[in-house]
Amino acid sequence: PRELWLDFCRFTEPVTLFDAQFDDDLSFEGSHFEQDADFNRVSVAGVMMLRGARFDSLVDFGSAEIAD
Repeated sequence: PRELWLDFCRFTEPVTLFDAQFDDDLSFEGSHFEQDADFNRVSVAGVMMLRGARFDSLVDFGSAEIAD
């Protein structure tokens, strides 16, 4: 996807973006992750915004590539 904005969302199930590619920005500002969040190997060509995001469980950014 070009860009994805999922601001102020509530994720009640695990989130998996393993190996996902974004050609622009990715935003989860103010979002709440109640279960595990897997961003392993995610590639973001723009900015990844997480201001105010809350993670209640495990979060994995291993091998993530974020341009800005």
